[in-house]
Amino acid sequence: MNRDSRTALDRHDNNLETPVQRYHRLRKALRHQAQEIYNFVQAGSESHVLLSDLGEVIQDLEDNTFKIGLFGVTAAGKSTLTNALLRDSILREGMGETTRTLTRICASDENHPHGTVVIRYKTLQSIHQELDEHLKVSGFGFKEGLRINLADPAFRADLRAILRNNRDCDSEIDITCRYIRHLLNGWDKSETHLGSELTLSIEESDELVHGHEDVATYISERIIYHDNEITRDGFTFFDAPGIGSSYARHTQEAVSLARRVDAAVLVTKVDYKFMPPDRRFVRDALDVQRMQDRHNLVFALNQISRINPLQSNPPRPPDQFDACVAEEVDRLRERLAEVGIDDTTLYPVDAAAGRWTRCHLADPGDAATEYNFRHYAFVHCKDDPQANLKTSGLADFEEGLIKHLTSIRYYSFLANRLDRLKTANGSYQNECSLALSDLTRTLEALEKKLAEHQSHSDKVNKLLNEYLDYTMQAKIDEQYKDLPKSVADTVDEAFEILVKTFSKNMKKVEIYPDRYWAWVVDESREEVYKKIKQIRDKYENRYRTIRDEAIRETIPKILRDYPEIDWKLTQKDFTFAERTAIQSFSKIKLDWWQQAKAFMFSGLRSSAERYKSLAIGYLNENFQGLFREGFAKDIRGWVDADKRQFSDQVRTKFVALDKQVKDRIQHSIKLTQATAGQKEAADERLQSFITKCEVVGESLKELEMEIEKARPADAASAGRNHDQGLS
Repeated sequence: MNRDSRTALDRHDNNLETPVQRYHRLRKALRHQAQEIYNFVQAGSESHVLLSDLGEVIQDLEDNTFKIGLFGVTAAGKSTLTNALLRDSILREGMGETTRTLTRICASDENHPHGTVVIRYKTLQSIHQELDEHLKVSGFGFKEGLRINLADPAFRADLRAILRNNRDCDSEIDITCRYIRHLLNGWDKSETHLGSELTLSIEESDELVHGHEDVATYISERIIYHDNEITRDGFTFFDAPGIGSSYARHTQEAVSLARRVDAAVLVTKVDYKFMPPDRRFVRDALDVQRMQDRHNLVFALNQISRINPLQSNPPRPPDQFDACVAEEVDRLRERLAEVGIDDTTLYPVDAAAGRWTRCHLADPGDAATEYNFRHYAFVHCKDDPQANLKTSGLADFEEGLIKHLTSIRYYSFLANRLDRLKTANGSYQNECSLALSDLTRTLEALEKKLAEHQSHSDKVNKLLNEYLDYTMQAKIDEQYKDLPKSVADTVDEAFEILVKTFSKNMKKVEIYPDRYWAWVVDESREEVYKKIKQIRDKYENRYRTIRDEAIRETIPKILRDYPEIDWKLTQKDFTFAERTAIQSFSKIKLDWWQQAKAFMFSGLRSSAERYKSLAIGYLNENFQGLFREGFAKDIRGWVDADKRQFSDQVRTKFVALDKQVKDRIQHSIKLTQATAGQKEAADERLQSFITKCEVVGESLKELEMEIEKARPADAASAGRNHDQGLS
């Protein structure tokens, strides 16, 4: 407990406090703790599911009302019993499924005077949530792209298709189909009212609440503001739809209500005492042990006027009626014990008989009242209204119930809200712990994935480099082993072409000795280039085969064990290096000294053959030197350039694909961190919440001890002995 709360509590000496003073002090302390929990849950999320319940607890601790829920199977007499307790014809009574919607009866306030009736409609969002739950249970799906939206005609058409396709179905699907049918039938009448409140007369509201299920499906609750002795004392009554009704929605709403009330009155009939619907309700809706410990679970065995001593086994005289009632009470206790409900508060009563007897006593001349009195009166005392009222047990039930609930009200009210706070606090603490664990695990998994990816990436990168730099190069070199011989053969052939051209017109030497060599090269170029291209194409095709194999098989095989990268590249995804021009032949020429010597022989009028021989010799020197070396470069120059370019492209593409994978993983890490700002900030925030929950938990434990001390000593016995005089 925080210092302020502890100091506030320490200032009070419990021995000097009255019960009411202690109640208000503890209520204020609980209100403070509830607000504390609400604030730090809200800090984590403005739309957290716990905020609704916590807000309701805070509101309860502010308005200080005590909620009593009346539950029972259809036609058990809940509405009749409520009218009898409140001494007014507030709720419609009758056989069958009368109450289709939750009805709340509370004291008037400044905005709602006595007699005001408010119909509160569900929101479209809450309707969608209900529908979604039904659809999930039944496994229904929709057309692609359709989302749950009753306002969309296409969605409603799809719902109608579901109904057409599931006419013969099992119970779960049938429940969903009936719910869908009521939604569709009531849509036009209810659409404009969703999320709003209507102020109506009691008669107008009856038409909605007790009328057709189609409209009632859209109503959240009816609130009747009614002043009487009970509501003025801070009690609020809730009349729930019948459990075990043919409409599953009724039971679901009763179950939901049972988890929110401070006390539950379960009404069961003499005809079928605590039958399977009652058992299922107790199992699904009520925390029996909690409510029994605090004596907030009360049972009413209704319609005891149907007990006929003459029809008992063995038959008894009418004056043994009380003994027969006591036996029915004992049988009901036995059935309750079978489900773990022992020594509970139980009242035998006939609400209709008692209610109409009171009305008859108040207005003996009213014909309708007298008719109802005689219709519901006990056989053995029809002519004695006072005896009939006493036999009905209504006065004992009313006095005992209110006294019983009043005696434990302060304790129960606080204990109930304390339980809800402890549940919310524990739930949020677990959620924070799980969130922190999930965040840590997610980040660890992503970081591990990133490390594994990096390991894979390094391995693949190494294999690619080994292949491109060594294996692929070795294959190329293997294909070029015979290149020197091919070069030599081609050089010889090219030189023969050159010599042939040189010898074609020797007279030009005498006229243009300084330009004759250029003419020879130009004349021979086309034929020599053809020879060079043939040999170059031969070796380039060998290289292309190696390159294509690398793209098609070898590189994908290297990446096969690296699933993060989807390698679907083809030859079209790679560009070739630009073709290099043939340079070797254009460099063949006689240098200035060779030209001078050849011209000198010409000037000495040497024979043409002699000049020819000298010039060819000089050309051959250049040919064997410059051309042989340049020719080999012409053949391998493009291959070497393309091999470098291809290797660079492979590495670049791998790096790009690898970066995409790393970016995806790192993006996931950033998103995970962003859920709480950064990992360190998230750790600190969640740890702070957990610590806060633990502190609040300790405060709630201390409050619980104080509330237990405030428990009325006679609460355990209140109301239990009301039936003992019958035995």
